[in-house]
Amino acid sequence: FNGCQKVNMKEDNINVNASFSGGIELSDLIENIKHVPLYLSKDVEYLNSIDKIRIHGESIYILQEKGLSIYLYKFNLDGKLIAYFDGSTGKFKLYSASDFVVNDSGLYLTDTYTMSLYLFDHSFNFIKKQSLDLNTGFKNIMFQDDYLLARVDASEDVIDLSSLVYKYDIDKELSTPIEELSYLVGAPGLGTNLMYSENFHYTDVKNKILYTDLMNPDFHIFNNGEISSKINVAFTGDVWVGDTDLDKIKSLTKEETGMGFLES
Repeated sequence: FNGCQKVNMKEDNINVNASFSGGIELSDLIENIKHVPLYLSKDVEYLNSIDKIRIHGESIYILQEKGLSIYLYKFNLDGKLIAYFDGSTGKFKLYSASDFVVNDSGLYLTDTYTMSLYLFDHSFNFIKKQSLDLNTGFKNIMFQDDYLLARVDASEDVIDLSSLVYKYDIDKELSTPIEELSYLVGAPGLGTNLMYSENFHYTDVKNKILYTDLMNPDFHIFNNGEISSKINVAFTGDVWVGDTDLDKIKSLTKEETGMGFLES
């Protein structure tokens, strides 16, 4: 998205007609790949799946939801286990998680079930809990500057939302709606939340973040906590989720949804 660098949303939106021609080689996107085998000790829960993964500094952080518990793993870049958290044991219990991010302050984990934000240090010692000032929780989060960008849980029983995306001040514990995205509230299909889907994506431009949503074709570029540009991509052919596909998604059980069995 290098072409978005000089676009100001106050002046222009971008309309793009997209078509598929051939494929993209992996070498066009990635310069190198490193295989990191992960080594677990016998006294920790087996890593059956990776639901979320983050890299910060020289460490790899992994979240796994298994059964009725949340597990966190921290590895170095050689795959050696450095720290481990079992949400079903100890003084602090954690049975649900939606997303997490890591910065120099620690690990921030969000939970839509309790509508809370939890802060751990880099060794997974619990520091504090913040109850959100909304009637819903954060489904997907990402840091930009000193704020969290947060896509909220917009399930059908959640009402009175000012936007789907909020800017959250951790120090003040205050959520501010991104008004340019208020038009997405109530859009068909946005109540269909797939576990661990990603809404925020890093770009190759410093401090610019791409926001996308499953049921909407618009791309938004965040710069310094504000939307700087909007890209509307008009694909040729039927590639977006239609009404029939949406009915199929809504009829899936939690197990089918969690495994990604979309029949569209």
